[in-house]
Amino acid sequence: MSSYKVALLGAKGRMGQEITRQIEANSRLTLAYAIDTDVKLVKEQFMACDVIIDFTVANALKSNLLFLSEQEIALPLVSGTTGLDRDGMELLASYQNSAPVIHESNMSLGVNLLFSLVDRYAPILKEHGFGPSMVESHHVHKKDSPSGTAVTLFELMDSHYQQATGFTREQIVSHRIGEVVGEHTICFSSAGEDIAISHSAKDRSIFAQGAVVAASWIVGKTPGSYSMREVLGV
Repeated sequence: MSSYKVALLGAKGRMGQEITRQIEANSRLTLAYAIDTDVKLVKEQFMACDVIIDFTVANALKSNLLFLSEQEIALPLVSGTTGLDRDGMELLASYQNSAPVIHESNMSLGVNLLFSLVDRYAPILKEHGFGPSMVESHHVHKKDSPSGTAVTLFELMDSHYQQATGFTREQIVSHRIGEVVGEHTICFSSAGEDIAISHSAKDRSIFAQGAVVAASWIVGKTPGSYSMREVLGV
């Protein structure tokens, strides 16, 4: 079985440290280049790697994508960095033309099952008069609000409801409390009943596990955008 060399960007962050632990425990991956956002990137280090994992912040990911493009580096990329603006999304789309990319707001199995459930049942619930709402909670250190996961859930719902209920992204209720890892609850309500679907992350290792699985999966894929739902088969 092949072993792939990983370049980890954002290595000193909470997620970066957890991903490092997961890589060290994974026989298919080797951590070849670990760097944080305050250190200059080196092309030669990337050229010795097979795949990049980026868990930084939005501005750092933009800078990293610019560097990769300017240096003509086209390695597979797995990123869980959220909060990208329009320029950042354009840089990401451009990079996908030359390399396979997984850019997800959440890489856990449970949340991607949640995505699948919402995508599958939202049109049925809409047909029967149910309207959506959402609450999400995270730790006080999280910079983006609503969370990237909440935005993904909203976009899935909106693709079916198409603003028919008046529920907007601005109506997502966000809480920043203590050290909460991540909680998301979607509620579909009619005049007579409520249906709630929730996911609660107990430990951020679930996100790191997903990133490591994705990094092994994406090596060898053709350029383009891939999803964790494809990786996990959900």
